[in-house]
Amino acid sequence: MTQDKVGQLMRYKIMLPVQGKYPQIRKFLASLPSEIPVIALENVQFERKNIVDADVQAKIKLVLYLVQAS
Repeated sequence: MTQDKVGQLMRYKIMLPVQGKYPQIRKFLASLPSEIPVIALENVQFERKNIVDADVQAKIKLVLYLVQAS
């Protein structure tokens, strides 16, 4: 968690390890802005152990923005 020095904005960094089919992960990422408008995708890394594997492993880094109540 980090806090904006000027305002009341709080940033929560979230790291999600995910495994599944590539289209499923992409669909999940595409749905995030409409499901959670205060979240942003910071980074995503895809890895496949073997070229013939149907599943991929992904490391998804998200940032959740919230306003701190005063």
